[in-house]
Amino acid sequence: MTKDGRTLDGFKVDEDNKVFVLRGIDGQNNVIPLDQIKARKVSPKSLMPEGLLDALTDQELKDLFAFLKSTTPPM
Repeated sequence: MTKDGRTLDGFKVDEDNKVFVLRGIDGQNNVIPLDQIKARKVSPKSLMPEGLLDALTDQELKDLFAFLKSTTPPM
């Protein structure tokens, strides 16, 4: 939550001694000055909607994860 009352959801992309960068579910980065953050909380839930993968076959799941692995930049 920010000091102006905004609540933002997403995952941490970067942080330094001045800003916190949060990527929202829309794929956009939100750069928040640290002095504007009132509170931070880690959610126990995933950003992925419940049951999203349930309709996929085993092969479709394997293909999906192979694709994600091939397009994810190394850390």
